[in-house]
Amino acid sequence: MKYAGLLKRPEASIVAVFSFSQGLVLLGSLARIPLIVDSVGPSGYGLLLAITALNPWLLLLVAGLTSLTRVGVAESLGAASEASAWDRLEALRVRSHAVGGIVFLASVGLAVLVPWDRLLLRPGGTATIGEVRLGVAFAGALAATAAPGAVYLGLLHAKDKVALTSLLPGIAAAVSLLATTVAALTATPMIAFVISMSVASCAPFWFGHILGLKYRRRLRADAARPAESVGSGWMGAKALVIMTGAAAPPLFSTGWDPIVLGAATNPKAVATYGLATRIALIVSLAPAALYPHLWAKYARLRAREEIPLVRAELRRDIARIGGATTMLAMLYIIFGPYVGGVLTGEQVSRPVLLFVAVGLLGVLASVQTVVLPALGGAQSARFVALLVYASVAPNVVCSYFAARVVGPMGPILASILFAIVLLVLLHGRVRRHPELLVSTVTPGLTSQ
Repeated sequence: MKYAGLLKRPEASIVAVFSFSQGLVLLGSLARIPLIVDSVGPSGYGLLLAITALNPWLLLLVAGLTSLTRVGVAESLGAASEASAWDRLEALRVRSHAVGGIVFLASVGLAVLVPWDRLLLRPGGTATIGEVRLGVAFAGALAATAAPGAVYLGLLHAKDKVALTSLLPGIAAAVSLLATTVAALTATPMIAFVISMSVASCAPFWFGHILGLKYRRRLRADAARPAESVGSGWMGAKALVIMTGAAAPPLFSTGWDPIVLGAATNPKAVATYGLATRIALIVSLAPAALYPHLWAKYARLRAREEIPLVRAELRRDIARIGGATTMLAMLYIIFGPYVGGVLTGEQVSRPVLLFVAVGLLGVLASVQTVVLPALGGAQSARFVALLVYASVAPNVVCSYFAARVVGPMGPILASILFAIVLLVLLHGRVRRHPELLVSTVTPGLTSQ
């Protein structure tokens, strides 16, 4: 009966749907590997991984819109203020177009100004500097189109439709695999592979836009009175920057790894890293599934202003999600190198210690997955964002020099170090200031 009760919890359905979706993502990601390796070789595959590693960064502000919408709307709904929720949603929806323009201009700047030939291209490679620049620009254009959908995706999360949105990455992975297959069969240029891989990260926002239209109409109907002012003066800038940093430490920790690794070593090392991290999707299954749900849940809990309740829920979630991730990490360490050998025909190396390090990082990231939503209020989010932004440059430097010494495992070791430091600092902060757990006003959503 105890376990039957657990299966009835909303988290169970979210994990079940997400597992199915991530099964599609994993199959699509793994199925792409032999197609790309056979088409462009191991070095070309490593170069593609380095180029498409920019996708999460190009989508950083876009994902920040999702986080800001999710928390702001959920806090308003938790306080039974549909009018405020509508006001926040509309203000962010209008600003999403400006964010899309910024993303596109940033991608063009990266494509033109960064010396990609010195960073990534190596003698004997088949790719040209023009292909690399074009790939970066095209990836940015696709990311820009995702900005409006990011707000609708955040609305779906706030309305407890996380299970529905969990299907979207799987559908996007199927579309991406189809595009990759066509590119491989028709021997198209490398840019086609860049686009097909970028679709996997952008399409969930496109689909979320379509699905979210219905819930926007419902929220508008529920807002029976005119919304109060929410101080839109700096909501599109300061609040977005704060929430982006507070919600994405794993990205800031590992997002530059393929590029740093390529600059420190060679594309084959990037391929080794990429293979291990692709297979590691299984390790992040539970935390990745519940991440949007946890942000919305803790936003509503903060509105109740009961510190013991939030603290107890935080401990339970850490035990459940951290325990599940630890078991998956053990399976990954045992079977991951073998799976990698089968997928690549032994063409890409698979150091066991690399898989051990990636598994450990996954466990630490699962704890972050719970802690960060619990600290998503105004004052705590500012502190988290400050720590995250301050750690970027030191992490990149440590990753580079560690990669020169131990190869593909170097950036992972640097990320483990900074993940531990972040968690220790956050633990100390909450012990001294437990009131941060019920800081309910989202940064930038109050009148100035």
